Amino acid sequence: MPGSTADRMNASFRDAFSPFLSLVSESSALLRASFQSAGRLTAENRRLEAELGRMRLELDRLAAVEEENRELRSQLGLVARQSGRLLAAEVVVRDLNTWWRTIRINKGQIDGVARNLPVMSVDGLVGRVAEVSAFTSDVLLMLDPDCRVSARLARLKAFGIVEGGGDLARGGAPCRMTYIGKDLDVREGDEIFTSGLGGVFPAGLRVGQVGAVALDRSGLFQHADVMPAADMGRLRIVYVLVPSPGGAAPRLEREGARR
Repeated sequence: MPGSTADRMNASFRDAFSPFLSLVSESSALLRASFQSAGRLTAENRRLEAELGRMRLELDRLAAVEEENRELRSQLGLVARQSGRLLAAEVVVRDLNTWWRTIRINKGQIDGVARNLPVMSVDGLVGRVAEVSAFTSDVLLMLDPDCRVSARLARLKAFGIVEGGGDLARGGAPCRMTYIGKDLDVREGDEIFTSGLGGVFPAGLRVGQVGAVALDRSGLFQHADVMPAADMGRLRIVYVLVPSPGGAAPRLEREGARR
């Protein structure tokens, strides 16, 4: 019977190709499981990387607070006050027209982020929060001329203001430290940290290193080119210093902006 012959041929084909189809099915399932496992590992690696960076920053910050407290207790009998938590965030957008000035992160008001909160990477200071929405925030990088930071030369324990150069496209210095005493022996490679004097950025955050040094036009102060510690062109994970519940938000002072 033709129908029987066709049925027998279909059955023979099924029997012949069954092991192959089974192997293909098992391979597909294995590939799907592998991709799912790889996705979970990637997410877990990102979480661990962010947590490791947060812990490193917390240790650096606590060490800086303890050093500052010792100095203040010995000189003024005061205790330095710093409170807050480090909130990890991912960079999701970079301003392509002026890439050195702003970035957007995936944390916003619902996470406790507010304007003018300090932002850092595991390497050092990044900038401050400029604008906030419910789920994202724009960060003004310290390379922008509108971002000013009260800073301290670690070796000399001398103070000054670090501000963005804003002219990277023309080959200028990324940042500059101004109002440095003209008689100070400032050297290339000197380390610069935040001083904590302005009320926006806490003390002890690494800012960068001194480059070229020269007298300013008035002849009363020196200024120094500054190479930031954080690589602004390769930021992926940053940390926002969010005040503890009940803590005061940073004030918009001279170091934060000059608008």
